[in-house]
Parts: sequence; C-alpha cells; structure tokens
Amino acid sequence: MLKPARVRQLYAWHKWTGLITGIFIFILSLTGAMAVFKHDIDALLTPGLKVPVTGERLPLETVFSSIKEQLPGKRLIYLDIAQWPGDTHNFSMKLGDTKYQFFVNPYNGEISGRRTGETFANVLRQTHLRLFYFKWQGRVFVGVMGLALLISSITGLIIYFPFMKKLSFGQIRWKQKLQLILSDWHKLIGITTIIFNIVIGLTGAVLGLENLQRYSDTAKAVIHPKPSKADRRDKPATIENRLTIDAALLKAQEAIPRFVAEYVRLPRAKKNHWYFKGHVDRHLSAKGTAWIILDTHTGATIAKEDPRQTQFLTKAYNVSEPLHFGYFAGPFVKVLYCLLGLASGLLSISGFVIWILKWRGYKRNRSA
Repeated sequence: MLKPARVRQLYAWHKWTGLITGIFIFILSLTGAMAVFKHDIDALLTPGLKVPVTGERLPLETVFSSIKEQLPGKRLIYLDIAQWPGDTHNFSMKLGDTKYQFFVNPYNGEISGRRTGETFANVLRQTHLRLFYFKWQGRVFVGVMGLALLISSITGLIIYFPFMKKLSFGQIRWKQKLQLILSDWHKLIGITTIIFNIVIGLTGAVLGLENLQRYSDTAKAVIHPKPSKADRRDKPATIENRLTIDAALLKAQEAIPRFVAEYVRLPRAKKNHWYFKGHVDRHLSAKGTAWIILDTHTGATIAKEDPRQTQFLTKAYNVSEPLHFGYFAGPFVKVLYCLLGLASGLLSISGFVIWILKWRGYKRNRSA
C-alpha cells in the first residue's frame, strides 16, 4: 500500500508529464493511428500503385528488361520489390531535372504509373516520426515524448488502479459532475489501454532516441549492422555473363533461409556485386534488417546479416519498429493499433480537460 506522500508524488509526475507533453502526444497518437495504414492510404490516393492480379509474377530479370525497353537510354540501378498481391515494383529515376518514382506491374512488366513530390501518406508518417519538418533532432524529441508516455502510463496505473477497484469495471458515474464523468472515462481508457501505451511509449522512445547513436560508433554498429568497406570493395568493372537477378536471389535465399527480398541493387562498375535487403519470413524484426552481398558471377556470399543471429541488443532494437507500427500480423492488428492509438489521443484530451475543470473549481473556492 502506497503512502499518501508517495501517491501525491506519483500523481504530480502523472499530471505534469501529461500537461507538458499532452498536445504532442495527441498529435503523435493521431498521426500514428493513421500511419498504421500508410501503405493502404498511399495505394488509395495514388493511381497505378495497385494493379489487378493476373496470374503469376514475371521473373525479375524479365521485369528489368521490360523497363529498359520502356525507358531506353536510362540506367536502372535498383528496384523495390512488390511484397503483396496487387502491389507494384517501384523505382526512382530522374527525367530532366525532376525525380520521379515509377510503378511497374509485376505481372506484365509495364510501367503502370509515376509520381513526383511528397505524398500525404508519407507526410503522416514523417509527422509521427519527426514532426515532419525536423531531422534527427525531431526524432530525438519524439523519443522523449515516448518516455513521457511511458512515465504517464506507469504512474497512472499505480495511482488509479486502487480507485478503479472501488467501481464495477466500466462503470461511469453519469449523474455526477462533468469532472467526475471525464475522470471515470480517463481512468477506464487508461487501464484498458495500459499495455498498448507502455509498448508504444517504450518502442517510441527506442526508435526516437536511437538517433543519438550518431555520437557513438559502437552504438551505431550495434543498432544498424552494415557491410564493412572491405565487403563493399570495388571489383573488376565487367558485369558480362553475370547471374540473372532471379538466380542471385535464389543464392541469397539459400544463404539466409526464409529470406524475403524487399530491395535489389544491380551490379555496376563501382559496386560490382549483388545487394539484396529485406526481412526473414515469420520472424519479428523490422523491414530491411536482413541483407546479403553476393558475388556478381558466382553468387557466393561476400557478407550477410541474418536478424535471427545478431546480438541481443540488435534484436531488441529490430523488434521495436514492428511492435510500434503493428505490421507484424494481419489487418486485424492494424485496425486494433489504430483504435488504441486514437484512444491514447483521447487520454491526452480528457486529462487536459480534467485539469482545466479542477483548476476552475480551485479558483472558484478561493474567491468564495
């Protein structure tokens, strides 16, 4: 049983972390709830980003050959590989002074659309990640907001759970004053979303404060393992008689079982090797955490990173992103994350309104 002095101390932590960071946590909760559906929003607003599923996908080598025919004289270096049925392969290229993103139908190899400029879906995500306009400093600030949400959630659980036991679960005292009604709602939402908010606060803090790794080469190597310069060394410029993309991908999947490629970079003069990046199927880890570099002609492994075989701290960081954005399972989890994210925003609003009502009551009592 907590002593009254300790309860008051925890309540002060809960109140002031909520008041000081409330507006930011509300913005982050709202944009985060929408960013869960970033891929779906992008597809809905962008013609050509989704295509009809018509049979089997073409081999990637055939897709590249088709792109070269449609854009003669242009050098294609990499391709973002379609991940779901109906998705397109995507790549970027400059035409004149303008950089375009092109969409390629994986079933017939035809360019289905293109776009340039910022997208609404990415504005949502970048607002959630860094308040859009800010760079790595914005990421660190959002990480601090994650810590604030974590502190607010834990202190709220400790100080309010005993009070919740006095009421039947879910009971709202509708006949009382607005302050009590909102207080009941605030406690109920806080208790029912407590696990979600702790997970979101903790993972948000990790993903944001991770940007401080720029001050430590050791931390950078742990958080983002990358090929060494020796692994990416230049080789003879010839790429004649190279493996096909599909043959190279099979070699990658032999080296990393259950490897799913999200990105491929073709060999070229200064980086004459295959480079695939992706994830491991049915393994909880962020996208792009699995990668492999292969010899251009033999497919022999030069360097690789399997997220199942990394050190503990790397694994801990790698699970933060899927847990934070809810893309580790199907659409039901995404919907659940969206609803719980909106509920977190309601906590910020209700907490602020409750404080305003209390403050007004305090002012009235003093003037009476």
